[in-house]
Amino acid sequence: MSTINSLHINISLQTKPVPQKGFGTLLAVGSGAAEIAFAYITEPADMIALGYLDTDEEYKMASAYFSQYPRPEKMAVYRKTSATAYDAALTSLLAANKRDWYMLAIQSRNKADIDLAAAWGNANSRFGLYASSDLTVADGKTGEYELHFQHKTPGDYPDVRAAGYLSARTPGSYILAYGALNGATNSGLTTTEAVAAEAMKANYFGEFYGSQVPYPGKVSSGHFMDAIILRDYVDAKLKEAYAFLLLNLDVLPYDLGGFALAASETRTVFKSIGKTGGIARVYSKEDMENSDDGLFQYKVTTPDNLTDIPSNDRANRKAPMTFWFRMSSGMQEFDVTGTVVI
Repeated sequence: MSTINSLHINISLQTKPVPQKGFGTLLAVGSGAAEIAFAYITEPADMIALGYLDTDEEYKMASAYFSQYPRPEKMAVYRKTSATAYDAALTSLLAANKRDWYMLAIQSRNKADIDLAAAWGNANSRFGLYASSDLTVADGKTGEYELHFQHKTPGDYPDVRAAGYLSARTPGSYILAYGALNGATNSGLTTTEAVAAEAMKANYFGEFYGSQVPYPGKVSSGHFMDAIILRDYVDAKLKEAYAFLLLNLDVLPYDLGGFALAASETRTVFKSIGKTGGIARVYSKEDMENSDDGLFQYKVTTPDNLTDIPSNDRANRKAPMTFWFRMSSGMQEFDVTGTVVI
């Protein structure tokens, strides 16, 4: 199928695009003697008609995913043959236009399989969550699209439980650390192993005031995972907004009026994301200087004159626009100093 790629957005993190309709969806990939076709399900029981058994690992993955609260709406499932490598199987899905999903989890807990899937996810901008009892899996990894859990019993599927927790929430409205995940079990790491995991930018489940919670919520690049997902969410929402303009107007004029329309759509997206918690609110006079609407910290800039635009860009009808926004991040640690006066 031919596609038109005319919407180019570059968002850099200072601390890729997927179809909006599949943004919060997880794909769980299993492995077996025979392939089971890609399909969407809304509850584990849907898998029986597809050819799975309720004792299959894929069924257990779906049960872990849908056990979270709020409950995710749907997930995608696919079983590759045992002879097919995970990266090859995933490539074949995209080639078959099975692409309306963003998060990825695999049945295997094996380092070699995780390495293949994680490398593929980084190359294809799919956010992979992985779990293994092999404490070296995350060592040396630097990808932005891989989040590793070190867990002594990875068959509890902490990675899939985390995906279910994320899927039902709007990007920007959460952090993963301290998340209340249903069915989560302690990773069983010693203090030394937990420190080593954090040094490798890996995650684990630890006890925190009686609850088993994930920590610290970082991907292998060292960024917090909510920043990566919010960046991709903004990318998807902006593309959706610009596509709406191009598809619903006979022509979006290449003039200051047309730029103003595009800027207005951009501000609408930022204001919406601000309302759901993704963009920092304005609280001070300094914040106000970094705000287009006086509510959230973002700025959108378009050319003041057509002559400011390079002639080659004008000839190719490329609309220049820049923006800036401050992500609303969450607290993870307290460092408090107090004084007792007698």
